[in-house]
Amino acid sequence: MHARRLSGRCAVSCTPSIACPRPTRASFQEASTDPEHTIMASTPLPPRAADIPVIDQGTPALYIAIFQTLEIKLFHWAIFVLPDDEFPEPGQPILLHQLINEWRDGELCWITEHTSYVLQQVDRFLGVIRLPRPEHATYTQIVEDIRKWPAWPGYPEHPKNPSGWSCAWWILHNLLVDAPRWGLHLTHEGQDHYDHIYRLMLAVRDHKEPHCSQWPPEEDGMWFIDYDAMDDIVFE
Repeated sequence: MHARRLSGRCAVSCTPSIACPRPTRASFQEASTDPEHTIMASTPLPPRAADIPVIDQGTPALYIAIFQTLEIKLFHWAIFVLPDDEFPEPGQPILLHQLINEWRDGELCWITEHTSYVLQQVDRFLGVIRLPRPEHATYTQIVEDIRKWPAWPGYPEHPKNPSGWSCAWWILHNLLVDAPRWGLHLTHEGQDHYDHIYRLMLAVRDHKEPHCSQWPPEEDGMWFIDYDAMDDIVFE
């Protein structure tokens, strides 16, 4: 089976001062008209899997999905939620929430996308970060809240996104906004939060055991790491 490619890649640099390349549905040969951004490779959307039913169940589980871009230190971030503290099963369609770019009126515009994918069939999928369990919110509530996340703070009243805005900051900003209502306990904020999750992403990419694990524990199992994994991981 050939791997599918996820449309709308958003690259996040390990160097905060570097502008985040904007993802797009267009071919990577096209040049961006925005001098602060470049376009990463992208391809048409894969066929949609059936949407996962949104129903109230037990304590949900939140994950950040990680995708490698064309540059080794750049990642695309997306977020998803599963009911009953589940772990993604092989072949399971996942309702993935992400910030991407789309050409509109000749310009690249940030948009939110909420589409189902089988993660392990997506090209350059690396693994997931398991976030702390939210204590006060149901699966349905979290999915509905994420669907309402604006493309950037103040959108659409403020027509221009903040400088350096990216798929990563879209997730981090909105997690911090909704964390108190969800009962989501995050131990980091701002740039420190970004740096913490970026290190976890590197650990997943490099399969840094025992901090990372594979489930099912087989050759094609999905790599994952917990948000509160020890911060003593050494990278070459």
